[in-house]
Amino acid sequence: MRVAATYTSRLIALALAVTVSVAGAQDLLGRKVKLTGQWDGVQFQGTRLQVWDTHKDSTRGRVRGKVEHLDVPNRTLRIGPISVEWDLKTRWEGLAPEQIASMPAVEVSGAVLSPAKLRAKSVRPASIGPGQFQLRGTVMAAGTARDAASGLTLLGVPVEVPSGAVKNLYGASLTRRPDERRPSDQFSTSVLGRPLTIGGELKTQSRYLKDLALNPQKLDDVARIDQELQIELSYPLNDRALVFLEGKVLYEAEVYAQDKSRKFERSLERGEMWLYLDQLFASNFSLQIGRQNFYEPRSWWWDQDLDAVRFHYNTLDWHAELSVARELGDVATELDRNDPQREDVLRVLAHTAWRWARNHRLDAFFLYHDDRSERQRVGELVTKGREDPSDATLVWAGGRLSGELDFAQHGEVDYWIEGAAVRGHERLLDFHRVSGRPDRRVVDSRAKRDVSGWAFESGVSWQAELPARPTLTLSYAFGSGDRNPGHGADRSFRQTGLQGDKARFGGVDRFRYYGELLNPELSNLHIPTAAVGFSFWDASSVEFLYHHYRQVHAADFLRNGRVRSSPDGRSTDIGQEFDIVLGLEDWEPFEIEAVVSAFRAGAAYGSLAGNMAYAFFLNVDYNF
Repeated sequence: MRVAATYTSRLIALALAVTVSVAGAQDLLGRKVKLTGQWDGVQFQGTRLQVWDTHKDSTRGRVRGKVEHLDVPNRTLRIGPISVEWDLKTRWEGLAPEQIASMPAVEVSGAVLSPAKLRAKSVRPASIGPGQFQLRGTVMAAGTARDAASGLTLLGVPVEVPSGAVKNLYGASLTRRPDERRPSDQFSTSVLGRPLTIGGELKTQSRYLKDLALNPQKLDDVARIDQELQIELSYPLNDRALVFLEGKVLYEAEVYAQDKSRKFERSLERGEMWLYLDQLFASNFSLQIGRQNFYEPRSWWWDQDLDAVRFHYNTLDWHAELSVARELGDVATELDRNDPQREDVLRVLAHTAWRWARNHRLDAFFLYHDDRSERQRVGELVTKGREDPSDATLVWAGGRLSGELDFAQHGEVDYWIEGAAVRGHERLLDFHRVSGRPDRRVVDSRAKRDVSGWAFESGVSWQAELPARPTLTLSYAFGSGDRNPGHGADRSFRQTGLQGDKARFGGVDRFRYYGELLNPELSNLHIPTAAVGFSFWDASSVEFLYHHYRQVHAADFLRNGRVRSSPDGRSTDIGQEFDIVLGLEDWEPFEIEAVVSAFRAGAAYGSLAGNMAYAFFLNVDYNF
């Protein structure tokens, strides 16, 4: 606890003492931004600017504000400095053209035809402060002016932005709110004069897993289809307060099981439900309360929904956040989906990011994990699936240096270097089956040990200026191991339990960069990876990956691997995996991902060495 308190106090001091290092206007050139301000008929004076992270809509723009001029017969209108035309394909949401002049504000999304002119794809009610306008688009010009961020041209409109108005350089990549990930033209209707936006996602995930036991004689092949419907509602209480609600309906079915024991499961889940308060007391601080997504770009530390209170601090070059999280109840109606290892766990999470140069950043991470769940006693009977084999008090701390190097005609190089250490102690429980009671397990023994481990990863991706934009990636990951498992302190590194281990290398899809099939936790492992990828069409890609797995110290287990056979503990050679990842995102609002994986067992699997396991995944997402 003393270590955790020291780390926490230092991190709070860092978050509160952060100073602003302001970049020049040229740093915003080519970036997509959201700008709020006033239009005096001659000049647009910005009061708040945020980077608007999105990989799509590079030729699209948005304007929000009160309609100042309307010409229905000629299908034109004007909002501040932006002229808008519409046609028969324009979608009107919750209002008719004749009504918009009397609305407090509307939002128009569409294609940029020329400077300060849009063709509307959608028009809907909106909310913004009196006399204010908002522009979203790509910064096309950036001049030199008195203030660091002034002298910009956005949607063809010259704007002046004081440096103090610049917020959140990292935008959605760090404080990613779900309402910023969905399509810009979601359904919206006016409620009490403010827009209630309704959207969501329909996911269909299909998978076929073959020979995960590495033994063709075992009947373990299985095919399943999982469907998930997410319904999301967002409603602005005012210009700086937003409520977001999300509910999920899930249906999971094993449509084929070689051993004929097919399973079906239905469940309702509570998704993200939070209140977001921006610019508290006109400061750089924001507050988010409720069930929310904790995400960082490589999801090496976390990519999970948690019940939490989170403070954000944002300037142009700094982002910091400090959170206290604890689950407040069951997440799903199906008890099997409520992980007992996450119940009654208190977490303190902290993250700060500093952009020390253009396209280069330094991140620091901290996590305090204290499992306060009821400890099961030796001899106690526990329902199968409700076992809690570890109660731990652990502290993780680490950092990441990452960025992009531009070599002009020779292409771009992305790099990352990161490391982490974990310290603390845990109590371990061992469970055995109960004779004649297949639905019960009994606590057989308890033990306590200290934990001390570390991990390191580095990688580079080179994207060449050639047809199909080929990308070559090389990376190496290391997680410490324990030479004498079960004796003394555990020197193996383990990840936070909140990780997703998913990122992009050069294509459009995020995938499991430690292997889609084996998908191990970075513990007691060396994992070198090589990949090559190609882009095609406007937003599609294919990537080919190779992973080699070797234990640091030979052990008879892998932490959280997907393969169902265990190593023999005599050899460190776990094996090799080959992945093909295909991503198709050219047909909005659909996103399609297909993955083919093959794992070849190494000498660590004894008589099973050389045997293969296979997996096929197909994910189709429809965003609305």
